[in-house]
Amino acid sequence: MRRFVIGVVIIVLMSIAMVAGAQTAEEWVDKGCGTTDLELKVEYCTRAIELDPEYARAYNNRGWAYYLMGDNTRALEDANTALKLEPNYEYALDTRGNIYRSLGKLDNAKADLERSIEINPDYYWAYYSRGLLYIELGEMENARADFEYACENGVNMACDLLEELGK
Repeated sequence: MRRFVIGVVIIVLMSIAMVAGAQTAEEWVDKGCGTTDLELKVEYCTRAIELDPEYARAYNNRGWAYYLMGDNTRALEDANTALKLEPNYEYALDTRGNIYRSLGKLDNAKADLERSIEINPDYYWAYYSRGLLYIELGEMENARADFEYACENGVNMACDLLEELGK
């Protein structure tokens, strides 16, 4: 009988600990942002979506992870879902712009990246992304201008590309 009671107490305590350890959708996404393991990032964002199916940031971040994993189909689905939930979400526009660029849909990519910059001119990663697009379009001066602006505002990858382009 004593073992039974101890067992029940342990189960109750474990249940309380699990509930107390429950995290919000935002916390799961933040946890995903803190890892470089893309599969884990997808898992964390999926948990966030399960907790809050209307959380655009979770779809966008999972979409970005899918994009980095080379799964453009799922990446595009998630970016589109994020934009349905939040049509002026500059980060999702940047994500979708990069996906379109990798799919060769350069006009769509340009429209999304320019919209992202229009919504938030201080989102410097969109300038970096548009600079990459300009390289593909052969518009090197525009690419340099975007990389310079992004570099001046803390996007170190833009600085690296400027060096490669011979600034």
